[in-house]
Amino acid sequence: MNHHDTGRPPCAGAPAKASSQVLTSENHMLIMRRAARALAFAITALALAGLACDGGREGDRCVPDLSHNDCNDGLTCVTPSTCVENYCCPTPASASNNPYCNGAACPMVSEPDAGGD
Repeated sequence: MNHHDTGRPPCAGAPAKASSQVLTSENHMLIMRRAARALAFAITALALAGLACDGGREGDRCVPDLSHNDCNDGLTCVTPSTCVENYCCPTPASASNNPYCNGAACPMVSEPDAGGD
């Protein structure tokens, strides 16, 4: 007899062996993990793409020589009178509360050395 040492024939409606259920469960978990990773990747990529397209906020550095405005609506890329760098500021920049726009926090323009070294 070839009936797995029990001497009985296998039952026609018997549940699957535990090992095949474990494999099915493991495959399901693997698929779920891969789907979760793909979803996390897609969300991260979309978030980064959204950040990359975001214009400069008030006080953010900008490049005035670009063919487009580097700053958000209502802001312009300007060089405050006491600064050596450019910032996204409202007009006039001196009326802004942002320390980069009103000149309080930006790097100052260095004056020429009077020593003539």
